[in-house]
Amino acid sequence: MERRIYDILARKQRLYDDVIDSLSVDGAKTLSEEELFGLFGLSPPRRRARQLSPADLGSLSPRQFEEKVAELWERTGYGIRLTAASRDEGIDVIATRQTVGGIEKIAIQCKRQEQVGVEVARGLLGTLEADHSFTKGIIVTSGRFSADCQEFVRSIGRLELVDGPSLCRGLGEYGVSV
Repeated sequence: MERRIYDILARKQRLYDDVIDSLSVDGAKTLSEEELFGLFGLSPPRRRARQLSPADLGSLSPRQFEEKVAELWERTGYGIRLTAASRDEGIDVIATRQTVGGIEKIAIQCKRQEQVGVEVARGLLGTLEADHSFTKGIIVTSGRFSADCQEFVRSIGRLELVDGPSLCRGLGEYGVSV
C-alpha cells in the first residue's frame, strides 16, 4: 500500500515538474493572467481604471462626450442610438431597454460645460411632454448643475441629473475609457 502511495506521489511530482516548473523557468513561456484564471474556468478580475475627474472630460469634443455617455448607458444594459446633431431637440442619446413593465425609453441630453442652468432642464422637459414615448429624461454634464436647475428637477420628477463627478464614477466602474 505504501509503495502505491509513493508511486502516485512520484507521478504527481513529475507532472508538476513537467508542467508547472517548466512554465516558470527563465526563458520559458509564462501564463498570462487570463490563461491562469482560465485553467480554473474563471475570468480574471476586472481592473479598475484610474479614477477619472471632470477635468479628464474636458479633452473630449462635444460629440466624443456624447459617445462616452452612450457607451456608459450601453454597458449598463441599454440599447443606444446617438442622434444627429441637427434637429435633435436637445436629445443626444436615446437609450432603451425591455423591463417587466414594458419598454423603458430615456432621452439623454449631454452638456460638456462647467454649469448647467434650469433652462436646459425646462427645454428637455418640453421635449418629453411633446413625445410621450419617453419614460424620462436625463441631463448629463461634465460640470455641475445650478441650484435652480436642481430644485426644478426635484419638483417635477420626470428628469434626472448626472453631474461630472457622478459621470466619472460611472465611467470608471463600467470600464469606459476617456
